[in-house]
Amino acid sequence: MENPFLILEKRLLAIEELLYDLKTLSQKPIIKQEPEIVDADEACKITNLAKSTLYKKVSDGSLSYIKKGKKLYFISSKLKDWIKEGEKQSKDEIEKKAFEFLSNQKKDKLSYNK
Repeated sequence: MENPFLILEKRLLAIEELLYDLKTLSQKPIIKQEPEIVDADEACKITNLAKSTLYKKVSDGSLSYIKKGKKLYFISSKLKDWIKEGEKQSKDEIEKKAFEFLSNQKKDKLSYNK
């Protein structure tokens, strides 16, 4: 059977190494990733829209864009966010939110009456 003090010493050394690794990781500068900028053709592929529809969405203000000279550019993450805005909730999700809302209303009334 191994000496319990040796076991503790090994564990402490392992903890010290982990703490050192965490310290050195936290001191490294965080590299901010640049957003991916795409042209209109690539934006059409991402959104699965025709080019004319894409331009219509730009003109009516539905899509954010960057204009440099005569060309339009888009940030791909914003295009994906725009797509996600159209997500419809399932019936279960709606019912769950309604239940949570009503539960909070009851709690508010009870605390107000005190």
